[in-house]
Amino acid sequence: MNPKTEITALYGVTGLAGYVALRMCYGYEELVRFFAADIVMMCLVYIYAVYKKNSSAYDAYWSVIPFYFLVFWWIDGYESWSITHYLVAAVISCWSWRLTYNWFRSWNGWSHEDWRYVNFRRQFGKYFEWINFSALHLYPTIVVFLSLSGLFFLFDSPQTLNTWVLLGCLFAFSGTILELLADNVLYSERSNPNRRKEMCIRKGLW
Repeated sequence: MNPKTEITALYGVTGLAGYVALRMCYGYEELVRFFAADIVMMCLVYIYAVYKKNSSAYDAYWSVIPFYFLVFWWIDGYESWSITHYLVAAVISCWSWRLTYNWFRSWNGWSHEDWRYVNFRRQFGKYFEWINFSALHLYPTIVVFLSLSGLFFLFDSPQTLNTWVLLGCLFAFSGTILELLADNVLYSERSNPNRRKEMCIRKGLW
């Protein structure tokens, strides 16, 4: 299977498993339900990373999971969504897919693994899997979940469009556009066959 098709299938299955876990946890507080779904999705990616002997299988998790959370919220409560909910979801989706796309187009397949993970493998030897699970998968998953915690208030209650929402969305969307432009400059430089390793980027937004 093509590596990019494989990683796409992995995250597709991961999202479905997360929603099943969410449904199975009905009756619990929403934070608990979403955290359980998050852990299930993380564990699936971790298992596949172990299978591939490549912890970079997790690299897209940072940007994919916020979008999955939005999809879960929409499926469960789209009837009560207002323009505020849709506007915030659109901005977060733009950020999510910008970062995911940049990773996807730059990913070289299973032959590549983040150099830090490679160093960890060498440094910790037989104890690497403890580091792999706790530090490379569980810890960043918790960081992302806590970063999204403020959205539970927004998507769990009626919202009216106001100046602060508009300013916040404008600020976030502007930052996403700046990131996209900078991504394109870096990608173009890295794709340049004449680029020397020691060269710095001297033009464009970077």
